[in-house]
Amino acid sequence: MLEIIRKTVERLGMPWQPAERGRKPMYDPKKLAPLAILGLIYGYRKAARFARTIKYDAMFPEARYRYGLRFPSKSLLHYVVQEKISENYLNILLESLWREIRDLAIVRFIFGDPVEFVIDGTGLSSRW
Repeated sequence: MLEIIRKTVERLGMPWQPAERGRKPMYDPKKLAPLAILGLIYGYRKAARFARTIKYDAMFPEARYRYGLRFPSKSLLHYVVQEKISENYLNILLESLWREIRDLAIVRFIFGDPVEFVIDGTGLSSRW
C-alpha cells in the first residue's frame, strides 16, 4: 500500500514546499507524505511503527549524514496531514489513489468487473 501511495505522490508532484528560512528540514516531503497518508488511512501510530519496522528512509541525504537515520513519529505524521498537506492536494491524491487501487489487476480478478446492486425491501416483512 505504501508503494502505491508513493507512486501517486510522485506523479502528483511536491506535496508542499519546504520553507526557505530557518533550519534545513530533516525529511523529504515526497518521502514523508506517503507515510503520513498511510497514517491517515491506518492510524498514525501503526504507520510510525511500520516505518521503524521496515526502516523506511524519509530523510534528506544531508540530514541523514548529520543526524543519522531517524524515523518519523506519530505526532509528526499527524502534523504533516493537518498542517502541511493542503486539503485540495489531499482530495486529489485520495481520488487518484482510489482509482489506482480499484484498477489493480488482482482486485479485478478477485471481484470481477464492477457491478451495481439495487436492493429493494418490498418483499421483506417488518415488525414495525
